[in-house]
Amino acid sequence: MPVRSAAIFGYDRRKGFKDRRVIENEIVGRRKVDEASKQGEEVAMRVRRESGLLGGVILMLMLAILCGTSGVGALEVEAGTPASFEVSVPEANRAGDPSEIRIVVRDAQGNIVKDYDRIGEGILLEMVPVKVQHLQTEPVSPERFSAGAFEGGVLRARVVFKSVGLYYLRVRARRFPAVGRSSRFSIEPGPPASIEVFSPAEARVGEPIEIAVEVKDRYGNPVSGLEERAGEVKILPAAVGAVGSFDPAKIPLSYFENGRARVKVRYNQAEKTPIEVEFAGIAGRSHPIHFRAGALAEVVVSVPRKPVPAGEPFLVALEARDAAGNTITDFNKTGNVLRLSTSGSGHLTPAAVSPSEFEKGLAMISVRYDRAEKVRVIVSDASGVKRGESREWLKVTGGRIERLEVLAASEARAGEPLAVQVVAYDRFGNLVSDPRDENLRLTVRSTDGSEIEAPVVTARDFRSGTAFFTVKCFKTGTLALQVVDAGKGIAGQSAAVTVLPAAVASYRVEAPQSAIANDPFEVAVVALDRFGNVVTDYDRTGSPVLFVSDGNGDLEPSEVGPAAFEEGVALVKVRYNTAESIHLDLLEKAGTATGKSGAVLVTSSEPARFRLVIPPRAAAGEPVKVSVTALDEFGNAVAGYSRRGARVALYTEQGAPVAPPLLESEVFHNGVAEVEVTFLETGDQVLVAREIGSKILGRSEKVHVIPSRPAQLVVSVPESVSAGDLLPVRIEMRDRLGNKIRDYSPASASLSVEVRGEDGRSAGDVFEIEGIANMVFREGVAEIVLRARKAGRFSVAVEDQVLRIEGKSSVFTVEPGPAVAFDIRPAESGKFRAGELLKFRITARDSFSNIVKNFGNDGTGLRLRAVQIKEGRKTAASGTLLPSNLQGALFSNGSAGAYLVYDKAEEIDFEAAVVPPGVLGNPEVVFVTAEERAGGTRLSLLGNGPLSPSSVRRITDSLLELRLKGATLAHRAISQIDRIGFVSLVNLVQDATGVRVLIHASAPASLRTGTDGNALLIDVEPVVSGVELPAPVILPRGPRIVPLEEGKSAKKPGTVGKRSVPSKPVSAETLKEIRRLVTERRYSEARDLVERALRESPGNTVLEGIRSRLRVLESVVGGGGSTPKSVSKEKGKIPALQPATEPVKNTATRSAIEGEIRAGRYREALTLIDQYLSSHPEDKEIQRMRGRIETMLRFLRTPAEEER
Repeated sequence: MPVRSAAIFGYDRRKGFKDRRVIENEIVGRRKVDEASKQGEEVAMRVRRESGLLGGVILMLMLAILCGTSGVGALEVEAGTPASFEVSVPEANRAGDPSEIRIVVRDAQGNIVKDYDRIGEGILLEMVPVKVQHLQTEPVSPERFSAGAFEGGVLRARVVFKSVGLYYLRVRARRFPAVGRSSRFSIEPGPPASIEVFSPAEARVGEPIEIAVEVKDRYGNPVSGLEERAGEVKILPAAVGAVGSFDPAKIPLSYFENGRARVKVRYNQAEKTPIEVEFAGIAGRSHPIHFRAGALAEVVVSVPRKPVPAGEPFLVALEARDAAGNTITDFNKTGNVLRLSTSGSGHLTPAAVSPSEFEKGLAMISVRYDRAEKVRVIVSDASGVKRGESREWLKVTGGRIERLEVLAASEARAGEPLAVQVVAYDRFGNLVSDPRDENLRLTVRSTDGSEIEAPVVTARDFRSGTAFFTVKCFKTGTLALQVVDAGKGIAGQSAAVTVLPAAVASYRVEAPQSAIANDPFEVAVVALDRFGNVVTDYDRTGSPVLFVSDGNGDLEPSEVGPAAFEEGVALVKVRYNTAESIHLDLLEKAGTATGKSGAVLVTSSEPARFRLVIPPRAAAGEPVKVSVTALDEFGNAVAGYSRRGARVALYTEQGAPVAPPLLESEVFHNGVAEVEVTFLETGDQVLVAREIGSKILGRSEKVHVIPSRPAQLVVSVPESVSAGDLLPVRIEMRDRLGNKIRDYSPASASLSVEVRGEDGRSAGDVFEIEGIANMVFREGVAEIVLRARKAGRFSVAVEDQVLRIEGKSSVFTVEPGPAVAFDIRPAESGKFRAGELLKFRITARDSFSNIVKNFGNDGTGLRLRAVQIKEGRKTAASGTLLPSNLQGALFSNGSAGAYLVYDKAEEIDFEAAVVPPGVLGNPEVVFVTAEERAGGTRLSLLGNGPLSPSSVRRITDSLLELRLKGATLAHRAISQIDRIGFVSLVNLVQDATGVRVLIHASAPASLRTGTDGNALLIDVEPVVSGVELPAPVILPRGPRIVPLEEGKSAKKPGTVGKRSVPSKPVSAETLKEIRRLVTERRYSEARDLVERALRESPGNTVLEGIRSRLRVLESVVGGGGSTPKSVSKEKGKIPALQPATEPVKNTATRSAIEGEIRAGRYREALTLIDQYLSSHPEDKEIQRMRGRIETMLRFLRTPAEEER
């Protein structure tokens, strides 16, 4: 049995404890075995060195045999002396957490020393840093293990590492030279166990400070990896009783790096406190920080609660605080000057406070305020920013009395109380509300020294700064009241006070010593009160005054109203009708006031009126005797009137003149004038005599004035009358003065009536005279009636053949009557052919065949209709007559020249009807015609009224635009004609402004316009080399009419551009061949073919138009031979001849583009332009052509396309 190392201690793991003898025997046996083993090992080592491994093995076998035969039994060979330690440590460890380590003891041959627990000694563990192994080793717990901890040469234990980083674990024994080291391993920090906070010793409230926070495990290692965790770190004040808070109060773990974070925080309270940082149930504190108050943010202002007098000093307490409300105790060192103001209108002194006046953030300032009012004290910094305001209102009262203000009513009456107020003010102008403590003695006096009645005012008379009392003044006028305290040297004066008089008590009467009877003389009446003042407002306050005299005559006026007084004085015009000495007595009508004048001597009076004596009847134009007498007011003749030097006017009360119109005062004898007066007008008249420049006049009794002998006949007629209407004729007989002879009544046979023309000849054949046989004069007037049948200017002559008196009327005009018939006749030679235009002359006539020259002036129009008369019956014709309406604007002096067209070959007549004004509005375009001329095309636009272009402009060289402003199309759609002449396409478009006409020519063209009645003529002519061709010769008219009202274009073969259908139409094959030659630009060959076709069909307008266009093309392009080889031979139609809907096949060349444009296919031309520009982008001319085509396409859009 092998001997275990545990036997040294008398213990066997299988058998337990042994007795001492057994143990001693085993020890002896063990020693022998050890010695034998040692010897064997030495032999083996020698053999191994000498003979190699095989010899060693043989030797070992020999030893084993020897031992096996030794007599002591079989022995187990155990490990030798411990030589090294094999250390195993986990690669990753955490400080503070137990780590499983394994230490194996091996001998020099690498055998595990299994009995190390018996023969070994304790071991020491040391942690060696990987990078700096020479530094001092780090501790590990436990750092020592006894040999008994090994089991079978292996120690399995748990240790705790305290440092972090990369380390080796070194194991050594004190007695044995055995040493071992593990592979390197890492130690991560343990869980957070403590926090260290680093901060400055001093800071200001509100200002950021930087603090450092380190989170460590329980061994003081920084805890890394916090930034990868989710959570926050709290920052708190740590002092007991601290009331502030930090901003931010929390920081996220993302701020940490390797367990350390630097952050800036602010504190809002001025106090001394450490910073405490909490995280995951642990906390750390900094050293105490003294937080001083921050920058000035607020000043707390305290003012006295009790009222303070204005101008007297009082204390204001100021406390400087920062934004967090902390008192800035060092404001005397860090602060700036503060400015003081108030919310009131007064001045506060001093207005500035130095920071040196503050102690520990507080200042007590002695200030003064000069205005009595409730205010708040306001503190601002040097920049004017408000920093504080007193919470309480400061009540400032008035100071000592320095000035008095006297307020009195602006008006007062003499002897009546006048209310007066005296207001006390201090030197700042504040009201002294309670002056009772002052010893006042105020006396009142007037500034003008007049007598007044006023009390003495003392302090007890004041209430709320004002004393009320009354004063009596006795003299009228303007004065001021002075209030004076001579002892205190204070005074005050009121504004001007107007003293009005008292009630009237007497009248002072001032009258002249002499006057003329019945002539006004002036009397001055002065109203006085009981103090002798003039009652200046008597006109408002007085009552009427009665005037009486002590004489025998009559006094006027007997009463004078108060309105006659001005400033207490009335100037009264008084009349007295008796010559004697009198006194004027005045009595107040509603009172007791009286007055009396001195003696007034009244003498004789002046003329007052005229008396006229005249016969009751008189004849106009014949004199009658009249007596005119000048009388005074009492009816006595004024004998001395002839010496007056006056002139007397004579006239009738009805305003009619008389002869003589004037009388001189010299014709009066003893106040009487005898004159002969002639009346010029008949009727009841009243003769009036009036002195010029005065109001002396007189009226006669009514005089009946009759006319004199008949002298003239007056014939009156209206200025104008319409033919067929009745013309009233008024006949009057008058005398030579023009007075109507009302009793004139001759026999009807004695009067002759004749109508004369403007040349003086008789025109009775055109008038019907009605009522002449029954003509009767009533009141000198008779009326007859004429009926005119002919228009013109006439007059009416009437003659009394008995008296040989003739009268003639003024010239009057007979206007035509309303148009009831119309003459419609061709205005030019030629036949009216179906589908062709013919100009007609249309004349409006009334029922008497007079031309109605003003027809159409009021907007009246004409409606036309084609009719047929068969067997005496009128029926509507089968065709269409256009235009069917004509505007009145076409008519001039009752006649109009208008073009008409009818579409059926039949016999027709015209029926016309009047269209009322306002029915026909703007002119309508109803037809478009086209005819080829030599080298060009004439277009005719027909309307129902005059057509005039408002603008003509050129869009491209061959695209022209003409606008008819205000016109409309008869059919609201784009109307179009396709041509095979010089003009290939005409478009008419209705827009908001009128009708727009777009004309597309096959070559550069010019345009000329003219008007003829209801037709607008447009000549479109080619331009060769930039020069317009001469004016072409007008060919005979012959194009087909395209009625726009049908909304269809003329596309029927053989009808476009010809006067009539030819006897032999052009074959389709011929036209096709012509198109092919033109497409290939073989213009000469095409023209020869046209000439041959014209010889077969002479006069064919289609061929003539093609021929003229070919001539233009030859002159423009320089002739035409055979087609060049480079030109495409593809057959196609001539672009100008083919319809706009048929596409033109062509390549993307300049000639192909021009062909598409001439054919009117603009969109296809745009496609070719895009293809051409893709290979020739530098061609500016084609680019400009593209822009012009796009502009033209915008013009051609229909209203529906515009909406889309």
